[in-house]
Amino acid sequence: MTSSCPCCASTESRLLFSSMADRLFRTSQETFDLRECARCQVIFLEPAPRGPELARFYPAGYWWQTTAGPQRVRPWHRLLEFYRRVVLRGQVRKMERLVGPHPPRGARLLDIGCGDGVFLGVCSGLPLARVGLDQSLGALQAARQRGGLELAQAHVEALPFAGESFYVITMFHVLEHVPDPSLCLQEVRRLLSAGGWLVVQVPNAGSLQRRLMGRRWAGFDVPRHLANYTPRNLRALLERNGFRIARQSHFSLRDNAAIPVMSLLPRLYPPARRLASRPPGAARAFTHNLLDLIFLCLVLLTMPLAWGESLLGRGGTVVVTARKA
Repeated sequence: MTSSCPCCASTESRLLFSSMADRLFRTSQETFDLRECARCQVIFLEPAPRGPELARFYPAGYWWQTTAGPQRVRPWHRLLEFYRRVVLRGQVRKMERLVGPHPPRGARLLDIGCGDGVFLGVCSGLPLARVGLDQSLGALQAARQRGGLELAQAHVEALPFAGESFYVITMFHVLEHVPDPSLCLQEVRRLLSAGGWLVVQVPNAGSLQRRLMGRRWAGFDVPRHLANYTPRNLRALLERNGFRIARQSHFSLRDNAAIPVMSLLPRLYPPARRLASRPPGAARAFTHNLLDLIFLCLVLLTMPLAWGESLLGRGGTVVVTARKA
């Protein structure tokens, strides 16, 4: 029996790709299908893992970490940290324009899926209290090393905060992982103050790179991405759940050029490659550092193509800024 669409509950869909495997982290030998909803065109995973079944596809260290630890080559990780902070500056500038110099008194920013807290770290100059939420305890322990952050561990469909607690909520590459996106967005809306802002970024299933890469496109990230959105159906989902769209963009300096490199060379992706060869050892650590550098160079070489598709409105990611209606 075909699963229903996680966004509109339609049971009518067509098979897009069959027997898709975990190409990035290779957590399982299982295969999955991708189906496209006939009503809203969301591309969803079948069968969709849930709860503990879904958790096993997220290995410890699934997220990037460049905060120093006892086994880390500190100079190299300082360089990676610098790179990550540079590519996030565009997102921070958007935050600056969004909140302005004088946000409401006591305004707070919640970053859902904060990982090791690098985005919140770059946001240290904003006139907002910064709060990070993640399901991974390891990610939160890494984020705690940055200091100055309030952190919480919770599931995105049951957020542990009082209503109207936040002026801005960000969800960078989170919504595609959520089994029930409407329930998640209703929780987010509950937490936003009147007129508060939501910023959502997801891989763009309507992008040129997705069309070119087909089933190899890393934006699908089977089996972790349960639903894959185009700008049109993402906007519709947000509007159905009580948000008013303010603006939309198609470029992320951090992500748009990285996704094609991950698509063509999934074993070069640093977090997955490092996880596959623990414990590292000195010689292997040097090899990983060299391969990290090669990965970053390939991302930089791909940047002009990523800019080009974004200028055509078909970039590899879509960022939607919406206000609580």
